[in-house]
Amino acid sequence: EIFLSVSPVAVEALVDLAAVIWEEPVVDQHIKSGSGGQVDLAGVRAMCANGSLDLATRQRLGAIAKGRAAWFKTQGRMETVGRDVVGPSLEEATDEFRTKVERLMAWASHRNDD
Repeated sequence: EIFLSVSPVAVEALVDLAAVIWEEPVVDQHIKSGSGGQVDLAGVRAMCANGSLDLATRQRLGAIAKGRAAWFKTQGRMETVGRDVVGPSLEEATDEFRTKVERLMAWASHRNDD
């Protein structure tokens, strides 16, 4: 859902983070394999930069990130995604996603009050 809901700038940040964690050639291969060779890491970055990132590519990236590669599967990696990518770009996210995150934050804040 994250890849579908955040801005192209945030999608690029997610892909860049994956490239730091897994190394660029590995992420490039994940993207090539997951897209059936239709796009690579450089192509995704270009789409993000020029505003041509489409729904199909977002869906593929989401599937790749949570598939066998599991780019952000650990708690620490997801904390990094939330703190460094989703949080700072939340205002540009879809209304539905922003509402979900805000509700989650309110719930967590309330849980910490107990």
